[in-house]
Amino acid sequence: MINNKKIKEAKDFIVKENPSNWRDLRQALLDLPNDKNNSIAGHVFESIAKAYFETRGFKNVWAFDEIPLRISKKAGFDGVDRGVDIVLEDLKGNLSAVQIQKESK
Repeated sequence: MINNKKIKEAKDFIVKENPSNWRDLRQALLDLPNDKNNSIAGHVFESIAKAYFETRGFKNVWAFDEIPLRISKKAGFDGVDRGVDIVLEDLKGNLSAVQIQKESK
């Protein structure tokens, strides 16, 4: 399990690197210190993807561990991890499940 301190340090590293495009972001994720198996980069990329969707006009954007129980039941998850990383709710209340995949090293 990755602790929140390591994820925060990784996010701070990305901010310091200040990538201006996807290629630079990819390189910054690959250059994360202390991430030999690339798992911290995956968590950071999920956070970046969530932030992106939050700017796209959705009513709600939840990371899997943030999904309210009523939404989890509506989507048929019932708290079971089915590989979904983010759930989007549009302005009409429709739900979309998103699986985030970051390119491996």
